[in-house]
Amino acid sequence: MTSRYLAGKAGVYSDLTLEDAYDIHHTPDTCGYCGKERGPNDGKRAFHIDHIIPMVQGGPNSRWNLVKVCASCNSSKGSASLADFHSRTASLTDDRYDAIIANMAAMSGKSTEQVNGLLTQSHEFEQAHQRERARLMALLVS
Repeated sequence: MTSRYLAGKAGVYSDLTLEDAYDIHHTPDTCGYCGKERGPNDGKRAFHIDHIIPMVQGGPNSRWNLVKVCASCNSSKGSASLADFHSRTASLTDDRYDAIIANMAAMSGKSTEQVNGLLTQSHEFEQAHQRERARLMALLVS
């Protein structure tokens, strides 16, 4: 399983089972972020599985941290936090954002407040990384 390999390489927690992977694969082809449904002319790779809290930010490779999304949303989000992606993506409505949080809470056994806390930490991590990258770039060009 590729994500288990990448989780090990990233040094993050992974409890994703083959059954979890099948569960995700067999969910309807509707983007969890923008709501797009697979069209008749969409290729096999029109949908991806995204780590809501990116593994580069310490997000676990667990079923509760994964969502099926369209290729466009996945590439647009990249390794950004969900909060950042939400703030710059009109199609990730407040209702969809709240549904993601509710689903994460239900699947993980955490409260919505705990999930919100994790998402806030992810966003703060991303902002700190961007600041440090800008600082390094400034040092390199001076």
